[in-house]
Amino acid sequence: MYYNQGPASQGQPQHDQSGQQPQSVGGVPATPDMKEMRSVVLTGFGNLSKVKVYKSPQPMVGPGEVLIRVQACGMNFNDLLVRQGAIDNLPNTPLILGYECAGYVEELGDGAEGFPKGAPVIALTRFGSMAEYVVAPVSRCYRMPQGMSFEDGAALLLNYVTAYLILFHVVSIKKDKIALIHSAGGGVGCACAQLCNLLENVTLIGTASKVKHEQLRKMGLYTYLFDRYQEDYVEEVKRLSPYGVDVVLDSLSGEDVVKGINLTKPMGHYVLYGASSSLVNDLPPPAPQTNNSGASAGGAASSVTSQAKSSILGYTKQITQTPLSKWLPTQKVNQWWQVEKVNPIKLFDDNRSVGGFNLINLLFDQGQDTLVQDVVKDLFKLFKEGKIKPVIDSTWAMEEVTDAMTRMQDHKNVGKVLLVVGQMPRNATQQNGPDLR
Repeated sequence: MYYNQGPASQGQPQHDQSGQQPQSVGGVPATPDMKEMRSVVLTGFGNLSKVKVYKSPQPMVGPGEVLIRVQACGMNFNDLLVRQGAIDNLPNTPLILGYECAGYVEELGDGAEGFPKGAPVIALTRFGSMAEYVVAPVSRCYRMPQGMSFEDGAALLLNYVTAYLILFHVVSIKKDKIALIHSAGGGVGCACAQLCNLLENVTLIGTASKVKHEQLRKMGLYTYLFDRYQEDYVEEVKRLSPYGVDVVLDSLSGEDVVKGINLTKPMGHYVLYGASSSLVNDLPPPAPQTNNSGASAGGAASSVTSQAKSSILGYTKQITQTPLSKWLPTQKVNQWWQVEKVNPIKLFDDNRSVGGFNLINLLFDQGQDTLVQDVVKDLFKLFKEGKIKPVIDSTWAMEEVTDAMTRMQDHKNVGKVLLVVGQMPRNATQQNGPDLR
């Protein structure tokens, strides 16, 4: 496998179907003596079997770019949605997953300034970050402050920038307000809570699985916590605040959109920043063939087909390269994306505001690099002052990426899930990686 991590196709691998040497890597001719790296590759849209750890040539740094020797990379819910093909504007596969990383400056391209070799940096990318080496534009690299670990850097970047921009730019939250935050135990949820607690007398209501409540209470982040699977959080919020809340931060989408809008007070703000309800349970990966007999192979295939047909989600065939919306039942797709339309006249009458936020689009499609740079500086200052501290749920070896994804997909994490380069797998049999090539 060969990868093009140039600016036109960040994280995009390129296969040589003929088996001969590739024509280029990152726009530079490939040679047999190119250094190799490990990377987490999405080979197609579907279940965890589509995620592999491969060896590939290191990316080549181009003009205005920085080559980073990665030490840690963040995992985000969007990585899971991309894996299932549950986002708009799907990228081509195979590709290297990942949106953020932390590491050392290894090399600078022509015209790249401000980062001496060996400097610790964090960076944002549109794919390509889950690798031992990553190329990123100078404008999306940020030099880490003294005292910040690579794990803290990788845990801070995307989550805290998202939280900061939503709270202080989109809704301009002030003291004495009430905020409802969904996915309270997630990376963004913890970041939002820490930043809100910098203000005077902000009441925070969080929704999270019951198993997370004790840990979140010990951290002192939320005033009230509800389990939306076991409790009617709408009624509970109305009981606490009959007129509703000032801010609703929604990472769920689906049916919670209308609930969130209706919970906002006059002059309140609802903001959608995720769509985790779009994620579905995966089909089990195909059973391996145990021998060369046709009966055994047929039996395995029949078993998988049987499981697929009996799935409670109504799958009718195995997950393939086909995007998720093609093979899921129509009613399931409608449940995710056809949320009730927002009536602007009703918003006008009710004095409510509805907004959305997508950091990756803000950077890569809308060119707001300077804005994000300013926010990162503010966050670094807060970190150095001890006012914020990234909450890290767990760290995993690169070969354990599917285990890390499972933990996040099962909603077991409180805080950030990280892949740490050089960390040994928990299972000794994974040290070389079953998918490593």
